[in-house]
Amino acid sequence: MTTTSSTTGAPEELFVTLEEAAELLRVDPSTLYRQARKGTGLLNAFKIGRQWRFPVAALEAKAGRPLAELRPGKPAMTSA
Repeated sequence: MTTTSSTTGAPEELFVTLEEAAELLRVDPSTLYRQARKGTGLLNAFKIGRQWRFPVAALEAKAGRPLAELRPGKPAMTSA
C-alpha cells in the first residue's frame, strides 16, 4: 500500500513493527524475527536501530489479502 507525499509527490510506503506484522499475519513474532534475520520469507524487512520494520505491501502479498482484511475493525494505518 502506498500513499503520495504532500511535499514531494513521491509515493510513500507504509511500514509496521515486528509485533504489528506478527499480529497482522497471525504468527508468533519469533517466526517473523527469524525470517527477517535470515532474509527469508520475502518480507523485505529492515532494521532501524534495534527495531525491525516490515513494508505493509509485503505483508499483504504474503497474506494474499489487502490490509483492510488483515485489520478488521481497526482504523486505517498512516504512513511512517
